[in-house]
Amino acid sequence: MALFKPSNIDNDETQQRTVLVDKKTHDWMFSTDGNKETRQAKLQAQQALKTFWKGGHIRCGAYMKRTNRSKRIWHIRGLREPPIRLLGAFAGPDIFVVVQKRYRRLMPKKKDWRPVVDAAVRCWDKILPGLERFHSDYFEEYVTFKGEGEIHDEEENS
Repeated sequence: MALFKPSNIDNDETQQRTVLVDKKTHDWMFSTDGNKETRQAKLQAQQALKTFWKGGHIRCGAYMKRTNRSKRIWHIRGLREPPIRLLGAFAGPDIFVVVQKRYRRLMPKKKDWRPVVDAAVRCWDKILPGLERFHSDYFEEYVTFKGEGEIHDEEENS
């Protein structure tokens, strides 16, 4: 499996962080097919990744959240309709690797996310065999501050 930089990154913008996306999610995000809801979800995913890539303000809990602490899986949240989740992990500070996308409405309730987390771990291990997911107790070590405002750390699922 391969990883890709999102295609919607403007060449004249300065990269502040790195985002890599698995082939299946990348192809979905940048295909032109789908109904209005699907196209809106794709646009949401693109904008969310662009915010991360450009060094925009990242608020833990609102934009990005740790899905599972022990397995080091996170998700980037699209909050507009239809809510989308981009699941992945950090390869290092400011390096996020998306391994799956999911519509929130098709995911189980928060307490039952183990199958979703396990699937994301399997995808990571298949794409990046042998590479450990980055771990820190402090959000500021995952996402170094480069945007406007303050970084706030909020916890698990949603």
